[in-house]
Amino acid sequence: MKLTEIRSILESMTFPEEIPIDSITGTLKSHFFHKYSSAGASKLPVIAMYSLYQLMMKGSTRYRNKTLKSLGGCHQSDKESSLIS
Repeated sequence: MKLTEIRSILESMTFPEEIPIDSITGTLKSHFFHKYSSAGASKLPVIAMYSLYQLMMKGSTRYRNKTLKSLGGCHQSDKESSLIS
């Protein structure tokens, strides 16, 4: 599945108004430490964090009138892209 397809799915989803923090942290731990065997699994933590930021922005007056930038493409590792030296 391409990142644009995942983004489209995420943007069309509706989220409950309140999610218990224990539920969030448990789900993220399970998600991040699962041994995925398919390509593209390294994108999943980025997508999860992006989704959390979307939720936090909706629920906070601090971020009113602010826009979260769209996720960029991820075609190479951070090391290859010189983000990490």
